[in-house]
Amino acid sequence: MAALAQAAHKRQRRRWAIRLWSRAGDAGDNRSLIRLAELRKAAGDRRGARRLYRKAGDTLSLARLAGLREAADRRRLKRLYRQGGDAHSLGRLAELQEAAGDRRGAERLYRQAADRGDSRATWRLARLRDAAGDRRGAERLYRQAADRGDTRAMTRLAELREEAGDREGAERLGVQAADAGDPRVLIRLAELREETGDREGADRLAAQAIDTDPRALRSLAELRVHAGDWEGAERLYRQAATDADVIDALEVRAELRKAAGDREGAERLYRQAVDAGETRVLIRLAELREEAGDRESAERLAAQAADVGYTDALIWLAELREQVGDREGAERLAVQAADAGVPWAYQDWFERRWPYGVEADGTPSETS
Repeated sequence: MAALAQAAHKRQRRRWAIRLWSRAGDAGDNRSLIRLAELRKAAGDRRGARRLYRKAGDTLSLARLAGLREAADRRRLKRLYRQGGDAHSLGRLAELQEAAGDRRGAERLYRQAADRGDSRATWRLARLRDAAGDRRGAERLYRQAADRGDTRAMTRLAELREEAGDREGAERLGVQAADAGDPRVLIRLAELREETGDREGADRLAAQAIDTDPRALRSLAELRVHAGDWEGAERLYRQAATDADVIDALEVRAELRKAAGDREGAERLYRQAVDAGETRVLIRLAELREEAGDRESAERLAAQAADVGYTDALIWLAELREQVGDREGAERLAVQAADAGVPWAYQDWFERRWPYGVEADGTPSETS
């Protein structure tokens, strides 16, 4: 899902990318949560950015979260954590020290928290040692965290074993995590095998992960996306779909069809999603019609999307009209969007074009 989001973002399809990153984040992908947090921060939504950074919870996101906090607030948090004194409080204080760039102080506090049984602190201390190039010390700490059931530590430990050429040791760790109910280590190993061109090994490991948790089918589909195997990816997404997420699967498959250049197949799948009640994909259909040069159908579909609450479809179409020099068409669509209720995200779009608002007949006002 994250790969599809990145591909959509590169094609300037921001709203589709946000939806895909949101799904990936909900499935536990920290990098997607961080991308969403960055978008929230850029939009001025600091509260939303903080929430997403906290949800991601890794070192990078904590550093960025710390950057959002006021200095006085940071001092207040440090004071509270010092007063707490338990393993969790020490661990959180260590995270603040790390975010502030005090690696030595962070390591000292992480060690204290780890000695008191905080496996999260052990994991973070291992990350610091790893980043400092102390692979032996990092591996020892990762093993300690893994022995306490930390699957993130198992994942990194498996990566280190894989990088060292110890494939058997890496797979053993993957199986250990899968037996504990977490197939993500096997999936990560499958990704590493895919990156080195060992597709057979990647598929074998992914199949082991699927035996543990059928939801890993989506991860295997991601591998096929990375490899450019659109047909294989679509087949796996179809296989992964349950009654609950069949509409989701239709959308993803449609996106894969489009990425593979099969616009007709993409349109067919989007229409199936609309028929199943997912009206938001009317915007995707409008995009396909616009790209095909069928402006009349694109406008009609965008208007249908607006009628069911997706006003941004009209804004999107207005922006496209403006880009190709059709200012009259852009203004007509923007007026329709204004009549339907302007989303906050596009307020400045209107203000740039109509600084004095519009008259009752919909024409731009010349004065305030």
